[in-house]
Amino acid sequence: MEPTYSTPCFPQKLTAVMIILGVSSMSAMADPADPVAPYASYTETYNSNLLSLANSADAIKTIGSPNLSDVYRTEIVGLAIDDIFGLQHITADINDTAVQFRRFSTMNYEAPAARGNWKWDIQDTLTGNFGASYVKSLTPSLYFHLPEKNLQVVKMANFDIAWLFHPSWRATASVDAFELIFDLPVQQPYMRNAYQSLLGIDYLTADASSVGLQVGKLRTYFPNPEQFGTELIANNSSQDEFKAKIEWNFSAKTQLEFLGGWVHRKYEVLKTEDYSGWNERLGMTWLPSSKLNLKAQAWREITAVDGLSTSYSIDQGGSFNTIWKPTEKISLEEQLTVEKHSLAETLSIISGAPVPGISYTSRTGMLILTYAPTLNWKFITSASYTAQSATTISNDFSGYAVNGTIAYQF
Repeated sequence: MEPTYSTPCFPQKLTAVMIILGVSSMSAMADPADPVAPYASYTETYNSNLLSLANSADAIKTIGSPNLSDVYRTEIVGLAIDDIFGLQHITADINDTAVQFRRFSTMNYEAPAARGNWKWDIQDTLTGNFGASYVKSLTPSLYFHLPEKNLQVVKMANFDIAWLFHPSWRATASVDAFELIFDLPVQQPYMRNAYQSLLGIDYLTADASSVGLQVGKLRTYFPNPEQFGTELIANNSSQDEFKAKIEWNFSAKTQLEFLGGWVHRKYEVLKTEDYSGWNERLGMTWLPSSKLNLKAQAWREITAVDGLSTSYSIDQGGSFNTIWKPTEKISLEEQLTVEKHSLAETLSIISGAPVPGISYTSRTGMLILTYAPTLNWKFITSASYTAQSATTISNDFSGYAVNGTIAYQF
């Protein structure tokens, strides 16, 4: 089985349109006078290539039809909590999602989700967060190309603390835990647990900029060994990091963020796949006016890959995001991302022969238009396009999606 990319662990990246338009946006609608807000939303989506297949011939081989598209509806009901008492801030979101596909009805599912966070503060000297989440959803088609109900569960927990022990100095620490579970037996070798711990120290300037250092440890465990030739292997790993961290305010409208440094990844079994190198991520935010927000990012990072034929990918990419709010009730958001994934060459544990790496280049774009005529109602429409080109034609695909959402907060 070809390797699949790891679900990003830290931080959790919620790129699915339904999560953005459903859970997250509903919490933002909460009335400050009422900390508890029930809500519901309904979405109709058309996807031109639901299973991310290469072409019609690939579709005939996989599903027996050249038609790659489908229309599906998503219904979400939930409860959002946003309450402040004293210096403490509590947020939570509990919801249930039901998705029904018009053609691929075998993929219909209903799944719960819950998120909560306590942003705590002790006289502004000690601050931090304690949070947890549980999200059950359909596995993205980028990783699984069959019309089967392959559900995944992502569990996360986090704790972080910042100690302002001097007006110009701050010490930080955090612990994160991540668990990924798949329903289908064929995907279960990719189930994993990951734990990350970070320690840092920052120098603070008078304009709230900061320069600091950060050290970290990331451990990844695969509870179900993968069959590779005649052997069963759980290729657990650990990664050490030493990075510089900069958050610089050039002005009230322009901010720069940088996180980069040395990383070293070690594997318990496949020692030939150990890696040392540099990780860098640079971002800049510019607010030319109160109605316009521009953000650009560029990165080069090592990413874990779920498969024994390779162990990691060097990802290089960039993104550009624009949020324009011409009025208090209307907003238009644009997202563009280009990223190249270069999977490492490794040695076969069976023959010892080199296994060539594969390179993917993905391009995604999205437009989201939101109209909120009142605090209770929200209407959203979006369009997105995704394309991937690879060194093997079987990994090429492209497709677009359009949807409309009606959301109401009680």
